[in-house]
Amino acid sequence: MSRFTQLMTFIKVVEEDSFILAAQQLHISNTAVSKQIKQLESSIGQTLLNRSTRSLSLTELEREFYTYCKKFERDMQSANDFIDAQREKPQGELKILSSVFFYETFLRSHLVKFRNQYPFVRIKLEINDRTPISQHDNFDIIVGYIHRQPIPEEFICRKLYDFQYALCAAPAYIKRHGLPKVPADLCEHTFIANSMVSCANNIRFKNDTKVVTKKPEVFINNVIALKRLCCQGTGILRINKEFIKAELDNGSLIQILPDYPLPEHTAYLFYQAGEFIAPKLHCFINYLLEYFSNDNVNTAKFAVNTNFEEIKQQVINE
Repeated sequence: MSRFTQLMTFIKVVEEDSFILAAQQLHISNTAVSKQIKQLESSIGQTLLNRSTRSLSLTELEREFYTYCKKFERDMQSANDFIDAQREKPQGELKILSSVFFYETFLRSHLVKFRNQYPFVRIKLEINDRTPISQHDNFDIIVGYIHRQPIPEEFICRKLYDFQYALCAAPAYIKRHGLPKVPADLCEHTFIANSMVSCANNIRFKNDTKVVTKKPEVFINNVIALKRLCCQGTGILRINKEFIKAELDNGSLIQILPDYPLPEHTAYLFYQAGEFIAPKLHCFINYLLEYFSNDNVNTAKFAVNTNFEEIKQQVINE
C-alpha cells in the first residue's frame, strides 16, 4: 500500500472521527482502513490515533501531523487542477521550427490570429531552412518541410498542402543572356541556388525530362535572400512558385519555361509521437489542418496513429 494512500486514509479517519465512516467514504472495508493506519503508524514510529470504544482523539503533535497531511492533500489537488486546466485550456511554451517559405507565406500572418485564440500559449519560433532535426533539437512541431529531408521516423507527419517549384529570372538577366526556349537551353545559363538543396544542378520536369546544368555560381541558405538576388538579375532560380507570386504579377521576375512545369511537392507538419499530445500542440496542429483542408473551412482533425509508412510511400511515388 502506498504512503500516499495511507495518508489520505488517515485524513479521512480524522475528519469523519470514525474508522467505519471513513471506510464508507473510501469505499473500502473497515479492516482495510485499520490496516492502513497501522502501517502508517509503524512506518513513522508514532501512534497517530488514540482509540476508544466510542471515539478517536489526537494529541497536539498528532494534530500538527494532520495539518501537514492536509497541506499535502491540497498541493496534490492543486497539481491535479493544473493538469485538468492544461487539458481544458492550452498553455505553455510551444517550440516551432518553420521553413522560411512557410513562415513568409503563412505563419507570419497567422501567428497573431492563433495567439488571439490561445492567449496562454507562448510561441518560441525558429525560422530556418536547415536540416530540421539534429540530436540537439527539441521542437514540439516542425512545419513547412518536404519529406525528403531527414525527419526521424518516430515523428508523425501530416500533409498540409501541395506546391510547385518554378524557374524564374529577372528581366535584366534575360536581356543579357536571352530567354531559354527548351530545357536543353538551361545548360548555357547561370544559376543561383539554395545551399540546403542537394543536387541543385539537376532539374527534373513534370514530363520526366531531366537537365544537368552548370553548377550554380551562388549558393545561399535563405530563400528571401535568393529571391532578392534573382530580382537583381544574378541568375536563374528554382523556387516555390507561390513564394514569387507577387514578383511574377508585377513583372520583376519572369517564369522560365512555363510550358515545361516542374513536379509538384508536398509540405508537411511533423510532431513527435506519444500517448499524450499536449493541448498547446493539439490546438496548433488542428489550427493548421483546418486551414489547409480542401475548402479551407471544413475541420480536418488529426489522429495520433497516422500511418507513417503510408505517408512515406506517397512521397516516394511523387
